[in-house]
Amino acid sequence: MERTLIRKINENIGREVNIQGYTDSYLSLKNLRFLFLRDRSGTCQIVIPSTLETRNLGREDIASVTGMVVHNVKSRYNDVELVARTIQLLSRGIRGTTISERNYSTMTLEQRLDRRASTFRTAQGRKTFLFASDFVYQLRKFLHDNDFIEVNTPKIVGAINDGGSEVFRLDYFGKPASLSQSPQLYLQMMLAGFERVYEFSTCFRSERNTTQRHVNEFQSLDLEIAFSTDSAEIMTHLELMLQSTFEKGNFLIPRVSYGEALRILKKNYKYKLSGEDKRRLGSYAKEIGSEFLFVHTPPLQLSQFYAKPIGREYADTFKLLYKGVEVAAGGQRIEDYGELVGAMDRNHMIKENYKDYLEAFRLGIPPHGGFSLGIHRIVALIQGLDNIREAIPFPRDPKRLTP
Repeated sequence: MERTLIRKINENIGREVNIQGYTDSYLSLKNLRFLFLRDRSGTCQIVIPSTLETRNLGREDIASVTGMVVHNVKSRYNDVELVARTIQLLSRGIRGTTISERNYSTMTLEQRLDRRASTFRTAQGRKTFLFASDFVYQLRKFLHDNDFIEVNTPKIVGAINDGGSEVFRLDYFGKPASLSQSPQLYLQMMLAGFERVYEFSTCFRSERNTTQRHVNEFQSLDLEIAFSTDSAEIMTHLELMLQSTFEKGNFLIPRVSYGEALRILKKNYKYKLSGEDKRRLGSYAKEIGSEFLFVHTPPLQLSQFYAKPIGREYADTFKLLYKGVEVAAGGQRIEDYGELVGAMDRNHMIKENYKDYLEAFRLGIPPHGGFSLGIHRIVALIQGLDNIREAIPFPRDPKRLTP
């Protein structure tokens, strides 16, 4: 008999069905025995006739149950229950190794990460990842509906990388290589043919940072848009995309310049915003009715080489804060080959290492911009998690390489 998901058994009252899942708990009354079986879609109350033997079943064993679906308003789940005809053990676990919902709440984060596979059996352990799956689906849908194409770029790269943080270096058949920090440069190289490209990418940063917001392997959404005019247009794209994922999707994200941000912080000199500064700006945003805040037009000296300059002093770029934490960064890029080479020279970069990237610009690249959105970070913040590691199935940081 074909398996029926538990969430669909109320459509089968009066019919015999087969359900398969995990033995959640037992209940024995004077004249009745109940088994509660759980699958990915829900939990079912099962009446066990006296003729059926269940002593070989333990908590979290995996079982197949066939029986009649009946209506019962006293059932714990959806006013239906299953009267079992057969119960078959499919797979047995070792006793005492599972984690209950109660135990999950009392464990430390490190204890939960050490026993990650067990935590996925609890509702609390699954909640964030079910949300993340739907969140990414909504982002993909928005991009698909707006004529973007999804691509995949290399994660083992030569010299081409998006600068900034240290990279993980490796030997690639005798040649120096590294793990990719960002797909952005490859996405820019694809613009002339496709115009709107994006990637949900695994990125790597070789930082010994152990804060609650940093890990060494993370997922980001990166996209590039051809024929954009400035970072204001890119911010609007990001704003619309986020609106598509939130239930109250008609919000507008306030925008302040870097100079305005410094005045809000009561700082009158140019420097890179600290984590504490961003938290204070998050409090400012909340005071004016928003959990988001764009901070745009920073000093050019604080920007990446590819940032489009505004005059000689500022960059046409932005950062997006959510609840006082940076979750995205982007802006308008340099499209002119000569201007890009000049920017590389000012940043003392070895152009030979970027010859393939520069070749795409030598052929001609349209005006464009884009952004990167940290998926794990924003999911953790939306879910109210204290640590980004809780939003990653198997996180990697300087102290954790397993499981």
